Parts: sequence; C-alpha cells; structure tokens
Amino acid sequence: MVNVIGNLILVAGMHLDASGAALATVFAQGISVLFALILFMKRKRDFSFDTHSIRALKIGIPLALQEFLTRLSFLALCAFVNRLGLEASPDYGVACKTVNFIMLVPSSLM
Repeated sequence: MVNVIGNLILVAGMHLDASGAALATVFAQGISVLFALILFMKRKRDFSFDTHSIRALKIGIPLALQEFLTRLSFLALCAFVNRLGLEASPDYGVACKTVNFIMLVPSSLM
C-alpha cells in the first residue's frame, strides 16, 4: 500500500516519472524493514544461529548468489540492448517479461 500511495503521489502528483517510482519503492521497502524489526523486537527473539539456521544458510547462500548473478547479467544485457536503439529496447523488454513469467515456478521453488 505504501508503494502504491507513493507512486500516486510522486509519479502522478509530482510528475517525477521513473525516479518517483524508484523513490516510492525504496521508501516502501524501508517501511517494511522497519515494521519487521519492530515486530521482531516485540517478540523478543535473539539473533543466535542454531542448526536449522546454518542448514538454511548452506542452501540459501548459493541460491542467493545464483539469483544475484542472473540479475546482474540481465542488467548488463539491458545496458547493451539500450545502446542498439529504440527498435531493440521494446523487444528486449518483451523477452524479459516472457523469461520472468517462465521462471516464476523455478524461482518460487528456490
């Protein structure tokens, strides 16, 4: 809701376009982290690592690295395609959306 309201205010109201959408997203994620920390503190849990946490990290770190490298390669491809001109950019956008749709199931399983 914070992201949607921020988009309405910054993009539609203040006409900040893409930078307004980016600011709204970052602000919404910051609010989410703040609420998560408040909830975490209310429940008085500690940050200790147990065997389950270590097992989860052994699985999660390689998956996070794989996702990071995949997104980094898509960013590099996007920068390359944008240099090709206005004809190639929309085609690349459609291809990215198609890949994202196809990868929904594998990504959700990760």
